[in-house]
Amino acid sequence: MAVVRVDGVAQVEDWEITSGLLTITPNAGADRFLLGGTSGMHLFSSAPTVSDFKYGGSGGTSMSALGAQFGIDSVLSNMRGYYAVGGPSSASDLYSLFTVQDPQRVQMSGLCYTGVDQATPYSDYTVNNPTGTGSVTTLVASVTVPNCVAGQTVCALVHGYLGGLDGTVPTAVAGTTLVAQALRTDAEQSMSAVAVLEKIAASNGPVTLEVNLNQTTAGTIAFGALGMRLNAAEAGPPPAASYHLGSDLIF
Repeated sequence: MAVVRVDGVAQVEDWEITSGLLTITPNAGADRFLLGGTSGMHLFSSAPTVSDFKYGGSGGTSMSALGAQFGIDSVLSNMRGYYAVGGPSSASDLYSLFTVQDPQRVQMSGLCYTGVDQATPYSDYTVNNPTGTGSVTTLVASVTVPNCVAGQTVCALVHGYLGGLDGTVPTAVAGTTLVAQALRTDAEQSMSAVAVLEKIAASNGPVTLEVNLNQTTAGTIAFGALGMRLNAAEAGPPPAASYHLGSDLIF
């Protein structure tokens, strides 16, 4: 059974909010897998803490966290990834919640797939949150996922902050599919950009997913990215059991 992408979404919420809401549309296909990511930013106080991420809205089902939250350099921001095996089979609101400090801006992103192994849906979850750049107009934001197998689906979520105050939408880098993107601009504050990425491994080994984060006026660009490789569900019935009887092997 092949891994098939069903939907991918990206969004940047408005100012001074405690949570974010984003609609994703899975389907009723077999062996579903849902990946989500969120980040919250505050320019002048402490970085907001990501406390929960659900599908089904604020009263829905909490998803499993992918490791600890991690900071995005040059801004007071934290990012965290979440996943659900199975998950919703129809359109559903992804909901992120923050504590400690209400974010001035919330970024959200998501991907849903069918045909993903339900016992071990992903491998090599990887984070990249490098030091922010100096004064630039474009940055190639990336994450490299190791140990990929030729033909395997690899996916990533990128949340970026643009200090030039006149950001433009993220643009694709050859070889990486830009599934979805979002941009929020503000004439007085930092801009936010989100990108959802996918790549099919061409050969065995590491796979790098990339996207251009852009702004017209040079300034700092910082980002956080998370990626993983997805494991396909096995086609057909499981192999028959093996038994050892005396000196004979029966398969």
